[in-house]
Amino acid sequence: MKIIIAGGGLVGKGLIHQLSSRHDVVVIEQNLKKCELLDEQYPVVTFHGDAKDMRLLRAAGIEKADCFLAVTGTDADNMVLTLLAKDFGVKNRFVVMHDPDYESVYRAAGATLIAPLASMVIHKFTLEIEHPEIRRVASMGEGKAEIVIIDLPEDSIHVGKSISTIGNDPNFPEDCIIAGLFNRHTDELIIPRGYRTIDAGYQLFLVGSATVIAKAFKYFNETK
Repeated sequence: MKIIIAGGGLVGKGLIHQLSSRHDVVVIEQNLKKCELLDEQYPVVTFHGDAKDMRLLRAAGIEKADCFLAVTGTDADNMVLTLLAKDFGVKNRFVVMHDPDYESVYRAAGATLIAPLASMVIHKFTLEIEHPEIRRVASMGEGKAEIVIIDLPEDSIHVGKSISTIGNDPNFPEDCIIAGLFNRHTDELIIPRGYRTIDAGYQLFLVGSATVIAKAFKYFNETK
């Protein structure tokens, strides 16, 4: 996946740390020293300059980008960058919001994901980028806990297992909670007990940190 990150500060560097080993990451940063340090520390391509420069955006490959992350230090710059990414046709346009008053402006500008707090942005963006199949219901404690819904694949090796069996499986992340089950065939919401088995086609309500949720998603997607 090709990801362009506008801003190499604290938030940008955190995202680079988590994403650069698995994706094609390009960084645009105005501070030359930061560009040099990022080049030394991570497998990324850096561009020194103003991310609002159309020629620089084209050079960075925005026309082929899957995701654009506007994480500069000001809402004014992030708003303009969101508009530019939309104009270039980037499907996923993520932004960090410093001032809540900008939320309606960001939505009007076409942001597809808005993270209001720097403390939660890294895990929130990473989960959204790498696991779009996970649908977030709510976020609590500044991103420390996510409530999400995932689909149990028909051919998952865990179809037919009980909640207690899964909970005792050393491969299942111990900090993840299965908070509910939804049977799409009968429109039934089930509060899980230890004896309850999960069947093909169920939707699972999970609670945990973004990292734990990603591990649980991988666990339930083990196929036969």
